[in-house]
Order: sequence, then C-alpha cells, then structure tokens
Amino acid sequence: MVLLCLSATESASAAPQQPEPQPSAAAEGTTHVPPQGTHPPGEPDPKFIEECEADPEAQSLQGRVYHRGVWCQTAEVELPTAQGNATLDITAAAYADPAARRVRVFYRVNDWNTDLANLPWINGLRTLRMRLTCDNQCGVIGNDDADKSQPLADWRVPSRDLPARQPNWAVWDITSPDTGSGPEHMLQHLWQFQGTLEGQPGLSDDHEFALPEHSVRCDSAGLAPGYGNWTPKACINDDVMPFITYKKSDPGEWHVAQHIDHALNKPRETFPNFGSAKSIPGKYTGSKSSPGLHRVASDSEVAEANRRMKDAIRDRQGEWNGPDDLPPKEYPDMQADEYPFASTEEGLSQARAEDGILDASVDWVEGEQNRIAGNRLQEFYRKDRVLLGGRDEFWVNIQP
Repeated sequence: MVLLCLSATESASAAPQQPEPQPSAAAEGTTHVPPQGTHPPGEPDPKFIEECEADPEAQSLQGRVYHRGVWCQTAEVELPTAQGNATLDITAAAYADPAARRVRVFYRVNDWNTDLANLPWINGLRTLRMRLTCDNQCGVIGNDDADKSQPLADWRVPSRDLPARQPNWAVWDITSPDTGSGPEHMLQHLWQFQGTLEGQPGLSDDHEFALPEHSVRCDSAGLAPGYGNWTPKACINDDVMPFITYKKSDPGEWHVAQHIDHALNKPRETFPNFGSAKSIPGKYTGSKSSPGLHRVASDSEVAEANRRMKDAIRDRQGEWNGPDDLPPKEYPDMQADEYPFASTEEGLSQARAEDGILDASVDWVEGEQNRIAGNRLQEFYRKDRVLLGGRDEFWVNIQP
C-alpha cells in the first residue's frame, strides 16, 4: 500500500487541476481486467479488484487507468488531525459507460487504523461520511444514499479469511448532459472523493478530507458526422495517454509493425526521400511531450489527399525513380502502406517540412496484413473513443 498524506484544508479547497495523463493505457501483464467496452457492473469483479490491490501502479495518488474504460486505486490514506493520525485502507474503481454519458464509481474501506492513545475518539463507532463531487454541468447520483454515512465498523470489509467475503461497496453514478463543445457535444469533468470523519462532541471537530481529482470525458460523437458505427453516447476515463500497439512478432501484422518501426526509429531508411533527415511523429515514449497523431474522418478531404499522395508515390515511374521511388515489390500481393496513417492530420499530404522533405514513410507490405492492421486501427479509434481533430492525441507503440 502507498500512504497518501492528505492535508484536509489544502485538499478540500484546492482549485481543480487537470490530472497529468498516465503513460500507459495498456493492461498488459494483467489477467482479469474488464474488457474494454463493457457496461458498468453492479459490483466490481472480485478477481479484478484482487489484481488491482496487488498492482504497484494502482497504489498511487492517481491510481491506474487500465484502459479508457476502467480505473482502479488501492491505497492507505492518512488523515491527520490535531491530536494524531488515523488511516483508511481504501479501494476504489471507476467504470466508464461505452453507451451512455455515465461513469459508475465504487469505493470501500477495507480497514482503518488509529493511534488509540492519542485518538481514543476514533473508533468503530465514529461515523465516516463519503460523497463524490463533480464539476462542469455533471450530476452525481448516490450522495444522499444511507450507505454513504455509517460507522467505521460498518464500512470495514469483513475479514479476508472468511470463506464468503462480501465487500461493502458504496456506489455513485456520474452523469453528463448532452451538451458541450463541437458536433460531439464533448464535456470534460473532474470528479473527487470527499469525506468527513465525525468528531466527538466537546472533544474534537469533524475532520474533512479529500482525495485527488480524476478526469473523465463524455461525448455524443456517435450522433456526429464521421464516426461510423460508434455508439451514440459514451464516457471515458481521461487520465491516460491512448496508444495502439503493433507487434513485430505477430504473424498477422509483423510486416506493418516493421514498417512503422522503421519510420519511427530509422526514418532515414524510408521512402520517399530515402537517406534524408526526417522527423516522423507518433512514437509512444510515455511522455505527452512526444509529438502524437490526430485523427481525421476517413472520408475527409485530408484523408483523401493523404491516400492520393500515397498512390502517386506508389505509381511513380521513369523520372521518379531513385530516392523518391519505392523499390520493386517482393511479390505481387504487396500493397503500399503509409505512415503516419491516412486517417491522421499528420498524413502524407500534410507531412512536407520546410526543406521539402516528407516527414512520412511509404513501403510495401503484405496485403492481408495491411487490411488487418487497418481494421485494428479503426477498432482502436472506436474502443478508445478517439475523437476527430485536435480533441484527441494518440501514439503508436511498436513491440518486439
């Protein structure tokens, strides 16, 4: 567990700040992470919670966004008082709804500890009241429920040694109105747990505390042009950097993965402008300062211009051969593949630098792999709810 020291005064009154995106949206190395696109459950999967509680990345001030669909945190929260400190061992999770402007949030107290010598009034009879706050037009369902205000002894999860462990989950729903910016009606919200530990009359005041804020984004993009078969409305957990992963060891996509790997790591060895210095964006490094990619609609003028330029490079003959031409195909079924993707603002038609060099790459890849990789990109857009234009930035992660 990570001990989170919270100042009651500063935490409760600090101005909202956008949380720093986490470096990873992937849930690799985990086995029970809820599938992306799953509707919020009535209660978190116990196997997922066990994995979250054992995950060092979840034991942090911001918890861990496993993917844009689910967030989880497990930590020991320190509650300083004038007489001494008490701690709450807590677990929390947030499930974004892939088909409604809603996020379901869960919270429980696994255990609590106190310095009985200095804080005899903090015991199982003290009432802990929990609430959830949210900004920018969102609503919160559940703050008035009776199970949000109960004695510490009732909050505590029964012993983990019991055969049938029944977690005492408190549940809230964050709702987002169908308003906001752009055709997607996009709204971003910051939500936060706040609590009150009841004092003892005549001896101590109520103790107020707040946990760090988290960002969610809701939209109605499925009702806007350019989004195809998306669900009409949805929300995502927004404290994360979205990226798509291609693996060079995957027999269904290795050729495309190898092309993108060369484009990102050996750009001088790519066509056109072979041998020239290039700066090709989109490499996932874990830092938001690395230049990413921005999506455009598949039928947009930019995407069509990107594809036309790819075709022109593919079809060059005669005077075009040399460093700007592609080498011959190894076999007939190969197709010309471009990176950055045609469905991005950084594609071929937009990639010409001031020196005339294209900060992009075109290469021959196996045709079926090109189709598979393209379908995976569209699925990534849909599942991670990657919005068009400057509303989202994403990266590409190439693995062995």
